[in-house]
This record gives sequence, structure tokens and C-alpha cells, in this order.
Amino acid sequence: MAHKIFLFIVLVAFALVGVLVVSTLVLNETNEAVVQETDLTQDENPKENLEPSKTTLFATMLAFNSNDGLLGGGEIASLLMDGWSSLSDDENVIQIYFTNLKRAFKQNAKLADETGFSSNRDVVGAFVWNVIEPEKGTYDWSLTDATMQGAGDAEIVMSAVIQPFASWDQTTDPDEYKETCKAIDFGYFDFKAGTVNDWEAYKTFLSAVVERYDGDGESDMPGLATRVEAWEIGNEYDGSCGGHEKNPEGYGELLKISYETIKIADPDALVLNAGALEVIGFGPGPEETKEFWKTFFEEGYDQYLDVFNFHYNKERNGAEETPDDWIAHLDFWNALMEDSQGVKPLWVTEFGTYSGTPKASVPPGEDFSKARSLKTQSAQFQSSWFFRYAVIGFESGVERIFIDLQGRDNNGIGASSIFNQDPGKNGEPRAFLTTLQAMTKVLDGFTAVEKIAEGQYQFTVGDNIIFALWSGSLPLDLRGQAVTRVGIDGSQTMVTADDLKYSEEAPILVWIE
Repeated sequence: MAHKIFLFIVLVAFALVGVLVVSTLVLNETNEAVVQETDLTQDENPKENLEPSKTTLFATMLAFNSNDGLLGGGEIASLLMDGWSSLSDDENVIQIYFTNLKRAFKQNAKLADETGFSSNRDVVGAFVWNVIEPEKGTYDWSLTDATMQGAGDAEIVMSAVIQPFASWDQTTDPDEYKETCKAIDFGYFDFKAGTVNDWEAYKTFLSAVVERYDGDGESDMPGLATRVEAWEIGNEYDGSCGGHEKNPEGYGELLKISYETIKIADPDALVLNAGALEVIGFGPGPEETKEFWKTFFEEGYDQYLDVFNFHYNKERNGAEETPDDWIAHLDFWNALMEDSQGVKPLWVTEFGTYSGTPKASVPPGEDFSKARSLKTQSAQFQSSWFFRYAVIGFESGVERIFIDLQGRDNNGIGASSIFNQDPGKNGEPRAFLTTLQAMTKVLDGFTAVEKIAEGQYQFTVGDNIIFALWSGSLPLDLRGQAVTRVGIDGSQTMVTADDLKYSEEAPILVWIE
């Protein structure tokens, strides 16, 4: 009898394998991504197959930049300055654009994977309503699919910036818009940005986009190998180019409708606000930015957020002598949340300072050759800056920090990115990548962090206490102990704690053995 039972189990097992094989063969004839989709049908939560096993403390930005299709500039770039509609209507140009794009994305996927970071932020063109739905009811997924393919190749998830502007839905004057907003990025929505007019059409579009990239195995992009983890509704809409300047109530309604639509299509997705501009001494109007978000929170629109999203570009043109402004930004956002719906995690989606002696960034349309040269900052200083500012941020509720993937040495923004894009550098990583990787190796998964003194922080990671130190006397708990020390260059040594040396330019992580 026991033999018969065993035989029956074996036959059942072979029958189940046969079903799986048949499913795979059928999908092979109709779908390139057979392995992913076959696996998804077998899991209670198919999205788990699309989650990379990398750090979430840091993330890349613009690893798959829609502007990479403009390489070489010339005719392609000039057409985009007339709007995406002009560029995409030219069959020869759009073919060159996608050839450039796919070549760049293939290389960038390798760099993004090299970081060990789990996610990337797209902010330029791939999730623009105008690009995806160029005519009402007609969808073109070419650019967005290419972007998600790149993310899949890099094994990272996406934070996608929705730009809710379609040329056919907008009534704004592009020539008038371009008087103030000249950046080529705005060409993807034909330089027409304002309040949505056809809300039902917008909700239909947004639902379709979320469903295509949520990774649930239903109506997904063919071959989807990753997913959109988070949806940011716009970018810097507190400023002059987002269609909602001085209109926090209008933006709040956009966020509310977007949040409700996204959560119906993908309840697991995170929804974020448009990245907020700086509120202290930087940008077009810090006081106006403060008032925008104060009104936003007073009206209770933060209930339609899972994460609060802000930018800190203030030190891209040179670091401050102290982190006081950085701390003031963190305190400002946390205070607004505390007084409203409660504190939520913070994502810093634009961030950094440079190394070298680049020129200051200039507004689009201005002569870069006349830009002023910035003070020299060493690679050592840059690494220590990222270390110290990240630690301070984590203690204040920052959950993730996004950093530009690559850029050139000649400007403050480019020189604050992870990889050097200068000719001959071949994507060489800047020194601070090693610092961030060392930090994630030690701190990833921390459950608590507290400031114990100026320049001294204590992290709880599992059963371990990790100290981050750059000033002050050695903490009492460490004195006389055998410890492990990790420097910002990634070096790891075992020493007696009393022999430790650290400073603002040479901060360390340390724990008792």
C-alpha cells in the first residue's frame, strides 16, 4: 500500500511539472518574457519576484534619462525644443532617438547595477501624459517601456514622476510658458503645463500606466522584469514651471485624485508629492515655497501621501560651513507633518555636493562659458559630506536619498553625481560611492538611530549598536573596548577604541566586537 501512495505522489508531481512546462511553451510562442510571467502565476504575491535584493538607503536618479536619446544634440534637440509632438512625428529622427536611447540605457544599466542601490528615479520624459497618450485614447508605450526595460536590466525598481500634462488637454500658451521655463525637459509636454481639464481622461491614463508597470501579472508590459514602486505626482510644482505655482489647493486636488486612482490600480504602490523646492536661501522663492506647503498641510492634503518628498540642491554649488541649513530643512518638513496628519518617511530625491573645481550651474538659455568657477572641494571632503549629511538625515526620518547617476566634472550638478561622464573617464565612480556602499554594508536595515552628542550618532542594527562619529570625545561605551572601525574609503580594521581618530573630513563607523 505504501508503494502505491508513493507512486501516486510521484505521478501528481510529474503532472504538475507538465502543466508548468506547457504553460512555458505556450508563453514562448506569444510572449518574450516567459520565465517572469510563468513564475508570477505560481505565487500568491507575484511582485515579490520583482523586488531587488539591494540597499534602499540610497538610490540613483536619471539612470535612464529620456534626454540620452538626444546624444549629439543638433536636429533632435532642436525638435524637442519645439515639443515632443514635433520630434515624435519625424520618423527618421525618432528612429535615431531610440537607437541612441537604447545604447545609452544598456551602458547605464551596468552602472546602476554597480552601485548596489535598489531603485532609480525617472523625472524627465518617460511618464509624461503627453508622451504616453499623444492623442486622446491612443497610447504609445515606446519610451516608457524602454525605460522600464533598462531598469529591469539593472535589477532595480522605479520611482516614476508623473507629469499630468497632455498637449491636447492643455490650454496654456507654449510660447508664453517658454519665456520663463526654457529647460529642454519641458519639451516632453510641449511646453504646456497647467491644471488638468479632462479629469476622467487623466484618471483613465493614470490607471493604465500604473496597471502596466505594477508587476502583478495582469495587463503588465510584455517582458516586465521590474516594477514601479513609487509614483511622484509632478516635480517642483511649488515653483514656476509646474503649472501650479501659488496654487497649493489646486495641486492638492491633483494629488488627491492621483492617489485614489493609483491605490485602486495598485494598493501596494507608494504615492509621493512633487519634490518640494528648498525653503532656505536658495532657488526662486524660499518664502513662497514655505507658504505653498504650509497651505497644503493646513488643508490636510498630506493624507494622500505615503512619503514626503523634497529636494536639497542648496549645496550643489558649494558646501556650507556647517550642516545647519540641511538640519533646518529637515526640521521644517517634520514640523509641518507633526502639526497635520503625523510624521511620514522622508525621501530626498535631489541631493549632493561636488568635488573638484567646477563652474556654477546656470539657468537654461544662459551662456555656461561665463559661469563663475566654484571653490575647490576635494574628493575626501565630498565623501565626508555625503557621510555626515546622510547620517543626520537618517536621524531625522530620511528613509532614502537619491543621487544623480552620472555627470561631468565641469559643473556643480554633474560633479556631484556618482559616475564621472567626462571623455576618457569611462564611467569611473567618484570616491563617495565607496563611502555610500560602506555605509549600506554596515547600516542597512537599521531600526533606530539617535543623536548622542554633536557629531555622534548611534544606530541599532539587529543586536548591534553602530556608532557614527566625526567630532567630540570618544563615547564612554567605547572606551577600552576592542572595536571594528570602517572609514569613508571602505577600509575596515580592528583596533582598540582609545586609538580611534576621526574628524569632519574623516568620519567613521565603529562597533564593539
